[in-house]
Amino acid sequence: MKVALNKTSVEMKNKVKKMGMYNTCFRNYDIEPREFYETVAVEGYPFCIAKLEEDEYGNCNKKTENFVSCGIIAVDIDNEDPDNYWPYEDAVANPFVVKNALCGYTTPSSTEEHNRFRISFELPDTITDKDEVVQLNKALNFKFNGDTATVSCVQSFFGCTNSKSEFFGN
Repeated sequence: MKVALNKTSVEMKNKVKKMGMYNTCFRNYDIEPREFYETVAVEGYPFCIAKLEEDEYGNCNKKTENFVSCGIIAVDIDNEDPDNYWPYEDAVANPFVVKNALCGYTTPSSTEEHNRFRISFELPDTITDKDEVVQLNKALNFKFNGDTATVSCVQSFFGCTNSKSEFFGN
């Protein structure tokens, strides 16, 4: 599957002033699902759901106009609504997730009392239409009560070093 990864630094997410550097240091990879899982949920590197246009050095600037295609989507579950709280353990046991997800992993801000996590899905077909990706992200967020701010066609997500995680491989 094709995905953009930012392997410059796992710690960059804590350095807000370097967000410009963060956004311009993605590179496209064609990797197997298991490698994606280990890169994001074990090693903790950020990913962008899109394959992006590359500059002459192979770097990608994470901008909407640089969108090429999308082969993976993800939903960010922050559990901000107490009436719709979804524990991580329930999420990774959900029949839809088990049957369709690539992987799930907790975020660095997740605690035992307040679970925060992401679930990613490899798409059966690559999407080349930006609006279709946004609509798919909105539908996924609606289905799982996800963070509605994470619907961009070039949405990126931070990984988590040694997170509580599950590889489904779908």
